[in-house]
Parts: sequence; C-alpha cells; structure tokens
Amino acid sequence: MDQASTAQPHKSKCQGFRQPLSELELSMHVKSCDRILVLRAQSGEHSAFNALVRRYRHCVMKLSTRYTRNRAAAEDAVQNTFLKAYWGLQLSRGDAAFYSWLYRIAVNSAKTVLLLRARDARVFMPDTRNDVSMER
Repeated sequence: MDQASTAQPHKSKCQGFRQPLSELELSMHVKSCDRILVLRAQSGEHSAFNALVRRYRHCVMKLSTRYTRNRAAAEDAVQNTFLKAYWGLQLSRGDAAFYSWLYRIAVNSAKTVLLLRARDARVFMPDTRNDVSMER
C-alpha cells in the first residue's frame, strides 16, 4: 500500500480539500490536537477531556481486553484508566504524547484489575477443608 492511498484528506478552513496528509503530517496533527485538548482540560474544560475520552476509549478498551481477556474486567480497567487520567492530568507535565501516557495508565489499570480479581477469587473461594471435617 502506498502513502497516497493511506493518507487522509485534510480540509482547510479557507479552501476545500487540499492534498492528503502524509503519515508524518497526520501524526503531528493528531499530537497537536491532543496537546490543545490536554491544555484545555487542564484549565478545567470538561468537554475537552470528554473529547479525549471519545477519541481513545476504543483503543484503551482493545488494550484492556487483550490483557484481561474478559469484557467486564476490561470495562473496569477502562473506567479506572480514564479516572486516573482525569485526576492525573493536572500533574502531567506534557513530556510525552497524551496517548503514550494514557497507554501506560491503561496497562497498569488492566494489570491491577487482574490482580484484584485473582485476590478476590482466592478470598471468596469456598473452603472445602472445613466441609470435610464437619461431616465426621
């Protein structure tokens, strides 16, 4: 597949469609849009954070599903990811691209969900040793 067929057309505000963006231009455009949304969200604009959630929810869900192999657990991990991102956004220095930062949060959230579910399975497992001793 050549670059021209994978590039997305870009609509200018003043003119109609212009030449399709290259992969590099498209990547830079997405990063700058993310940076603007992050800055707006850091200043308290909830709709900017909601736009980031809409943009990345599907990617985070796919990542979480790969880790947990369970839709309900993945949904918990996605919710935790965006909660941590929301509260952590104020502390973010912006050194990394938003998705790189979000990706790391998502991986850690998925691992945490797995650990908690494994712990809960051990804690709430019926103790069959007591059942045998009670029969005697």
